[in-house]
Amino acid sequence: MKRVASGVVRVLLSLSVALLVCAAVFVGVARELVYQVDDFQAELVGFVNERTDFALELESITGSWSGLAPRFSLRGVALRLAQSETPPLHIDKLDLEILLLRSLVNLEPRLRLRVAGANGHAWYQDNHLVLSGFDGLTQSDASEADSTEQGESDQTLLDLILAQPRIEFSDSAIRIEGLYPEPVLLGVHRFRTEAGKRRRYLLGEFTADGPSKIRFELKGKVSGSVFQQGSLSGGLYAQVDNADWLPWVPAAKRGIASASLANLNGGGRFWLNFSKGEIKEILSDVQFSNIELETSNEIKPPHILNLQGKARWLGQTADDWRLDLQDIRMQTSRFLWMPNYMNLESKPGENGLTRYRVRVDDMDIEPWVNYYLGIQSRDSELHKTLKKLRPAGQLQDVAVELMVAEQQVKDYRFALTLNAFQNRPWKKFPGLYDLDIRAWGKKGLTLFEVQESYLELNYPQLFRDVITINHADASLVLRDLDDEWQLQSGPMHVNSRHAQSATQMSLSIPKDKAQPPFLQLQATLRNADGKHKSLYLPAGVIPDALLKWLDDAIIDGHLVRGDILVHGPVRKERDEPLGVLLGFTAEQGVLQFLPDWKEPVRDAVADVVVDRGVVDAHIIAGHYYGQAVEHASVMLPKYQAGEPHVLSVKAATHGAADQGLAILTSSPLRQKIGDFIDDVSLQGDMAVDFALDIPLQSEFAAQARSTTQVAMQNGVVGLPAQDIEITDVAALVQYDLKKGLSADKIKGRFLGGDVSGAITTGSGIQLAFSGNSTVQAINEWRPLFVFDVMSGPLQYKTTVDIPLNKDDGTPLLSITSQLKDTVINLPPPFGKSAGEGRQVTLVMQLGQKPLPLSVRYADLGNLSLVLGEEGIVRGALHLGAGNAILPAQDILKVSGELSHFNDREWLALLPTPSTTATTDQAIVGDQHNDSKWYSRLDDSELRVGELTLMGYALGQTDLRLARGQQQWLLWLNNATASGRLELPDYILGPVTAYHRQTQPLVVDLKRLQVAPATASAETS
Repeated sequence: MKRVASGVVRVLLSLSVALLVCAAVFVGVARELVYQVDDFQAELVGFVNERTDFALELESITGSWSGLAPRFSLRGVALRLAQSETPPLHIDKLDLEILLLRSLVNLEPRLRLRVAGANGHAWYQDNHLVLSGFDGLTQSDASEADSTEQGESDQTLLDLILAQPRIEFSDSAIRIEGLYPEPVLLGVHRFRTEAGKRRRYLLGEFTADGPSKIRFELKGKVSGSVFQQGSLSGGLYAQVDNADWLPWVPAAKRGIASASLANLNGGGRFWLNFSKGEIKEILSDVQFSNIELETSNEIKPPHILNLQGKARWLGQTADDWRLDLQDIRMQTSRFLWMPNYMNLESKPGENGLTRYRVRVDDMDIEPWVNYYLGIQSRDSELHKTLKKLRPAGQLQDVAVELMVAEQQVKDYRFALTLNAFQNRPWKKFPGLYDLDIRAWGKKGLTLFEVQESYLELNYPQLFRDVITINHADASLVLRDLDDEWQLQSGPMHVNSRHAQSATQMSLSIPKDKAQPPFLQLQATLRNADGKHKSLYLPAGVIPDALLKWLDDAIIDGHLVRGDILVHGPVRKERDEPLGVLLGFTAEQGVLQFLPDWKEPVRDAVADVVVDRGVVDAHIIAGHYYGQAVEHASVMLPKYQAGEPHVLSVKAATHGAADQGLAILTSSPLRQKIGDFIDDVSLQGDMAVDFALDIPLQSEFAAQARSTTQVAMQNGVVGLPAQDIEITDVAALVQYDLKKGLSADKIKGRFLGGDVSGAITTGSGIQLAFSGNSTVQAINEWRPLFVFDVMSGPLQYKTTVDIPLNKDDGTPLLSITSQLKDTVINLPPPFGKSAGEGRQVTLVMQLGQKPLPLSVRYADLGNLSLVLGEEGIVRGALHLGAGNAILPAQDILKVSGELSHFNDREWLALLPTPSTTATTDQAIVGDQHNDSKWYSRLDDSELRVGELTLMGYALGQTDLRLARGQQQWLLWLNNATASGRLELPDYILGPVTAYHRQTQPLVVDLKRLQVAPATASAETS
């Protein structure tokens, strides 16, 4: 056996030696052939072209040998399919190293391939990319079976190529046309794939130069076959430098609803892990520096200046995956968004359901709303609603779970916290500012919880003003029922600086828009400030007319308690009325129930009830126009279209008269009473009963009714402008809006005597009084020269006619007296003694400048004067029956007939001249008269029945007087003489000054009859 074994060994050794010798010979021959391969370049190219489907052209080929690996270096390579007529693929240099030992072990070719300077041309045709020189690969005339067999052959060939130990490309490019208007040059700076023991490693750098320039790098390690399902595993890493991506997006693909992409710059890094042909994980780290959308919408999407973040996608199946986002940073021109985390998860469920979960820790609402408004159609209802509301706020800890089947949401659940929420008010949506709210929900049911220390509520459909809330504690539930949405609340405690409230409500909103929402609400207010009643008067449920009246009525005060009950449909046009019941108890109130009355009730304690538009208010204490309110009531019935909406006010007050008078002088009653009331003053105590029925509509203003009754005791009534003051007044005065001012019995004291009378109203106000006084008191009240010759007591009757308006004239004072107990110290026939009755009437216009004055003294004379600031302006004296007519000039005119006149009787009444007076002081009157009033005597004619001058009886005499230059011209005519006298002014001066005068007294008589002297004449 040893011999056999030894022989076998020798044979094997011999065969091995022989094999090695043959191999050495083969290698040696092969080495020589490799080194001399350029000598048979043409035969080699021809062999390839004949035995393959390729057409190969070479500029040169060289060979070398290293170990058991022959190497070939090809220059100027041009390669295409034999049947192709398009330009071939050009390669500047191709290095090929054949690994003989690995090839023998794997029974397949194993080689290293290095390509440098490859340049090709391709175009896009029929949704395929066609490589120039290889366009035949896209055409197939074979049968389906042949196509399948050819496809499997191509896959095997590609796997064979990818299985080579090393393949490397550098400085290569391919020009692609047809994808974009301009050609795209895909440059391969470096690409190498190298096989390890178990994996293949990839490394590459590429550039795409077309609409813009993009540079990216690729690294990876894979195992398995690209075409064998479930065999490929490994990972890839790609890095894309920052670039402008917008030109690469076709114009038709840039549109997003109503917007289009305007800028897109960015880059990133990507990791892709796959196993057994399925992607298991995708990691990305991207950064975009300029993302902008253009839109014709009014609201523009925010311009993203910077967007960066990391994403991780893990997946088992198409329905079982998870996406995590972190380190997100999105900066726009308006905001910065940096959520800590965000993840999405999909899990398969039962019965074909897929469960999606979304979690976000932090997300601003406004930018995403603006994106939606910028890119979506303006005609959609959601777009219109969001555009009006413009919501903003911050979502935190958002968790959403969706159950989806057949692309429909079958159920959902969510939980979120919304901070600093705000939106504009619109239609049924209230405007909110800085609302913090927590919400939980599922399909058909949503719960809200509000715990807030600051909130602004702007709800024009319910409140007129923005309400600032400093405490809110509320829970609400929203149900989505089959036919309606139902919003219900528990007790909601809402406080502001101006009120505290507790409210509970239920609102049903039918899905049938033809049906109105139905509101049930109960609210209680405490410690409200009346100045801010608009904050808690529900304008949306109170009729407009009533709301306006309440606004005007409540000025200030402290609301002790207020209750509001609402029940009914919200829309005002519905047949079924909305039931609204409001009740208020107020103190320290300032209430102005009467429209256009400037003075409100102050310090009021009032109860107010508003029931379905009917107002019933009672004031039990307060002050009104300076009066203490004993009791008052206000009634306002429900408004009926086309009917007078009459406000009824009744009040009883008492207080100081001087303040209570303001109810007539400072209220709208002033226009009805007239201007005269402005000149009235009151003092003392008075009580007022007031009633007013006034329509709130201007078209029914004529139906207003008002009565005021004023009772006064120990009062003082005055007309300061006329210096009239009646003291110790006891009166009951009434004012009726239709009948005017009236009083049946007024008693008091005036000018030191008793006075009584009444007040009536016709075309004006007439005060009719009778009383007694003294001439001295009257002269002190109204100084007139006529009172200087009167003395004693005086009984009188007086009337004061006061126009309602100043434009109608001034008050007219008329005083009539029989002068029964009055003495008049004048010569006959004017003088009288006490006990003799003779009627005198004085009429004057009060408050007029200059002052008209008329005095009629029985049938003896009528005096009419106009008195100015410095005395008599002009006047007329008519003696006897008849009326004195004022002259047009500023003169004093005397006319009429006088029964007799004796100068000595009248000279005794003139003031005694001063012995030291000069001619300029020749005539001096009393303190009430113009000292030179007589200088205005002019244009006078007088007949004296018996004229006696200086003791001479001249009989009946006609006198005519005219004013000359510093003199009077006097014409006389009687039985004794006729002629003219020129009387200088000094004739009425002191006699002691006569001797100094130079102007003569001229007597020009046309006729003089001298009778024999009588004893009396001689005596004179």
